[in-house]
Amino acid sequence: MTLSVLHVVERIADEYGGPAKSIPYTAFYSQTENVRHSIASGRYYSDDKNSVCDSLKIDYNQHKFFGSTKLAFSPDLFRQIYYFVRKHNNALIHVHNSWNLVPFFVYIMMVIFKTRVVVSARGAFFPWSLNQGRVRKKIAWYLFQKRLLLNAVAVHVTSEGELKALQDLGISKNVILIPNGVMTHAPISVSNNDRSDAALRLLFVSRIHIKKGFDILLEALCSELIDFDIEVIIAGGCSDEEYGRDVEAQVLKLPGNINVSFLGHVVHPQLTNLYNKADIFVLPSYTENFGIAIAEALSAALPVITTIHTPWMEVRELNAGYIIDTCSKELANAIVQFNDTDSSQRAVMSENAQRLIAKYDWRQLKSEYQRMYGSFL
Repeated sequence: MTLSVLHVVERIADEYGGPAKSIPYTAFYSQTENVRHSIASGRYYSDDKNSVCDSLKIDYNQHKFFGSTKLAFSPDLFRQIYYFVRKHNNALIHVHNSWNLVPFFVYIMMVIFKTRVVVSARGAFFPWSLNQGRVRKKIAWYLFQKRLLLNAVAVHVTSEGELKALQDLGISKNVILIPNGVMTHAPISVSNNDRSDAALRLLFVSRIHIKKGFDILLEALCSELIDFDIEVIIAGGCSDEEYGRDVEAQVLKLPGNINVSFLGHVVHPQLTNLYNKADIFVLPSYTENFGIAIAEALSAALPVITTIHTPWMEVRELNAGYIIDTCSKELANAIVQFNDTDSSQRAVMSENAQRLIAKYDWRQLKSEYQRMYGSFL
């Protein structure tokens, strides 16, 4: 018997962030002779595309949204889900969103047709996330979200922190912890050339979103502690125009020794080049269930600075970077400390970064994902 899995997500375009990579790789590496995967999503723009799906030849369909993107209303997407459930005798829906109409429609399929559903939490149930749009989420929780989680055949989480967040909400049944993966590279030879006379090259890769702690980064760069030249590269789009304008206004107030470049959304191989040319990666997020950009930076032998609210405490334990609180002073201190390290110390941190990330290679994790889907045959 063949299991047909449909991954459902509000958006799969490259600009969507981590899920735009992790969902296609999950589908690709979980595929077996008896398990087949496809992806269905909404679409914000007519030119939305997913380069990972295209390169891996993963089947994906995108459908136009109508009205508010927060609601994620797409009749064609719902129609595809419906026909998928009706067509396949052994169907499984893996939904990667919470709180909007996409998981609500999946819940309706569960109720009416007894469709089996896997839910990926994807950071939606951390306290910080629950406080964003609290009223809307409270309504969704009692209307369908809690019952969807309680009746799912599996709830997929990627970290111990996410597991605890769900337990605190009373969700402990059928929870499966498997981290996301990353495509690791051959070890990079780290140069020991002394660059003390050059600007520190700092890289931020992510959506420009309040969740990512961009305000913390900008405040840190204004610190009197940072009296040396820094080149900041920002690789990521911004879907919130008002927040984007606020960020641009704050950047204009930065001191003269800070040079900031906005590149917008960047895809491979250009993104790989950015990782390889940077000195250190910074993502001061308020919350992350995984943080694919952190994993990619480590894979590129790049030391990282991130926060205690991400599942990357190993970075501190293995001397591959710095773990801070969501505090601009701590971030400024970490940047200064790294700037003061010599080339040999940086080389050690780079080597540690690659050793740390090896266990997160998709090829190492695929058996765990295959085992999860295989249990539903």
